[in-house]
Amino acid sequence: MTQVCRIILVRHGESVFNKRGIIAGDSPLTAKGREQARQTKKELAGFSFDAFYSSDLIRAVETAEIIAGKALPETNKLPGLRERDFGSLDMKSSKLHDDDHNKRVTMTQAENWAYKHVDDMESDHELATRFIGVLRELAEENSGKTILVAAHGAAIRTTLMKLHGLTYHEIPHGSFKNAGYVELDYADNKFKVVHAPGVRI
Repeated sequence: MTQVCRIILVRHGESVFNKRGIIAGDSPLTAKGREQARQTKKELAGFSFDAFYSSDLIRAVETAEIIAGKALPETNKLPGLRERDFGSLDMKSSKLHDDDHNKRVTMTQAENWAYKHVDDMESDHELATRFIGVLRELAEENSGKTILVAAHGAAIRTTLMKLHGLTYHEIPHGSFKNAGYVELDYADNKFKVVHAPGVRI
């Protein structure tokens, strides 16, 4: 009988840099972000988690630990689950994102998958490929179990695009809310999106 791994993907709560309008970096949650994580914990109370994972960035770790109610082992904090590598845009003003979005709504889907605002950042295709690869490894290690993975907005959004066949126009930058979540099932080397209440479409 096929064993299913249920994955609950959670975006981190509001971070200090989110509030300040700074791209990426590594900053802790704000008081609002911690409250968002606590609210998500309540929403996920019906799940019995066998394991908790997060990216190794502090905002994701804090979110996972609030939901778990305990500290995560260092081995469960994974660099492969990080947000997009923004390259030379890292720590710059998020207003650059707004300019970026205005360009991208006029592009084809193929152009959007390959697009980079600067040459040294990850494209949507590169980000989703990296992230899905790590999710697949976790799912195979946790066959028959339910796990929580705390990560980042763009990583989760581009993963949904890949898995659900969505275009950038359908789920653009900013579509995934802080501490929002999505349910995935993994079996027979395939992912299925079960529920995506964290997405604003």
